[in-house]
Amino acid sequence: MNVISVFHPQFEFFNSLLDYLNTTNYKRIDLGKKWAGEVQNKVGESFLELVDNNSDLHTHLHFIHMAMISKEVHTGQTPEDLFSWLKTYEPSQIGDSFLQQHDLKAPVLLEKEYELLSLWNNRYYNDLEPILSPKLIEVERKANAIISSHTPVQAINLITNGLVLEGDLKNLTVYLLPQYHGRPVLFYKHTNKVHIYGYAADSVTLTSDEVAPVLIRTQQALGDENRLKMLQFIEKKPCTFKDIHTHINLAKSTVHHHLLALRSSGLINVHQPLGKHVWYSYRPHGIRNLEKKLTSFIKGGELHE
Repeated sequence: MNVISVFHPQFEFFNSLLDYLNTTNYKRIDLGKKWAGEVQNKVGESFLELVDNNSDLHTHLHFIHMAMISKEVHTGQTPEDLFSWLKTYEPSQIGDSFLQQHDLKAPVLLEKEYELLSLWNNRYYNDLEPILSPKLIEVERKANAIISSHTPVQAINLITNGLVLEGDLKNLTVYLLPQYHGRPVLFYKHTNKVHIYGYAADSVTLTSDEVAPVLIRTQQALGDENRLKMLQFIEKKPCTFKDIHTHINLAKSTVHHHLLALRSSGLINVHQPLGKHVWYSYRPHGIRNLEKKLTSFIKGGELHE
């Protein structure tokens, strides 16, 4: 398995748009509905019309996303590089190996997407970029250090705070991308040979008076009686969602919510056998790391994911 930590400023720019467009995720991400409402006021009606009038938007955005990550397609590193690529885009530029690897077809035109992304940058993301990109670059640097000193499976687990890949992994390439807008959700896209995971950059804050999520997620997760019961149940033996749902006797949506809190705090592992359903196990590292993180913060030291 080949594990690659990667970040370019255009990634967070692009992912911020995807997080805004994914309305079903507002309940799961930290920024939530309040952020989405503020952004809607910024981007304006012309932007929303571009979204509503493009029936191919999500398919084309997926294509652009894969192109940005691939080494075979050269979209550059910044939002401006991406705009230049979109302006000169021709389907003939895209190699068959890229299309086959990602199960894609090259769109005929990407003019509407160029207009949409340009508006998103001008009306929302451009002001954030100078603050956010340097911090995400630092997160990516730390991820590379983890990759260089651990096995691929261990590195993925540490960087994503609990993901465990299992099965025949020898031909798999895994890309790990730090993200701010979508946290704490572990974003993913899978093909047979490529897995892409956007993990929560929980040490990142936009202002100096904010407390980073890395310091409070574990305490928040442990501050709920049902989550404590779930954690106790998972610690006894690895289990599936169905096992947990049957044991805790809560609505499925509530169980999903609690599992997201436990996973994003690093208290449980999410085991992903290739081509099969996930299962969960207790992750002692989450508890052991809590004191270390808090002590470092209280003494004014460096935050650790």
